[in-house]
Amino acid sequence: MELYNRVEIYNPGGLPKGLSAEEFGKRSVCRNPLIASLLLRCDYIEKMGTGIERIRAALEKENCPKVKIRFNTMFTLEFPRPTYVKTKDDTWKTSEKTSEKILQLIASNQRTTIAELAKAIGVTTRSIERNIKNLQAQGRLRRTGPDKGGHWAITS
Repeated sequence: MELYNRVEIYNPGGLPKGLSAEEFGKRSVCRNPLIASLLLRCDYIEKMGTGIERIRAALEKENCPKVKIRFNTMFTLEFPRPTYVKTKDDTWKTSEKTSEKILQLIASNQRTTIAELAKAIGVTTRSIERNIKNLQAQGRLRRTGPDKGGHWAITS
């Protein structure tokens, strides 16, 4: 087993009473409502019950692996390390899986939009834009015509 392939965060206490594993991250149950209310009023915390969804959104935005959540007497958040590859111009980027998916989808429909690509692949539009920019810089993809009405062309 690889030693440094993830980051784990442990929280004692497991799930709060009245919260199922399926509801975790979607519904908030305070362990101590008085303390939570005080911290919110003092602006020490910005929102209650939104952390897990914000973590998931941030990971998706950066095209990182999804967080793994485990429950027992504690709950654990496991963040798998993203895999990076070195490119020809000596920069590092995440695995080319998204880029390859983009090329496959464009090969089947040259008039596909960035929003359609993002939905089909399951990443954000920003991630698609970043990958398309890299593909264009590598000379593997070219845009022909205007933004509206144009199409993509895959180059060798």
